[in-house]
Amino acid sequence: MFVGILKIFNVTRNILYRVGQVTELAPLRSLLECLKEPSLRFSFPVLTLCDFAIQICDGMQYLEAKRLIHRDLAARNILVFSKNKVKNL
Repeated sequence: MFVGILKIFNVTRNILYRVGQVTELAPLRSLLECLKEPSLRFSFPVLTLCDFAIQICDGMQYLEAKRLIHRDLAARNILVFSKNKVKNL
């Protein structure tokens, strides 16, 4: 049934299927992985991390407006799409 719902909404191949959850693939992985990776760590100066914090707050504010609770906000659940764009998982 879950796969049928995905077909109805025309979900494309660029997503990862997890039990009960649909997640986009992020080219740079999670924020936690980026900060642990020595070769990527220096790509994210403090100003960029502050911008990420603002984007994350905007995402949380959006969820609040929809009366939803995230319950697991952590660096492992922040997807890094580019060196200046993140999304909450």
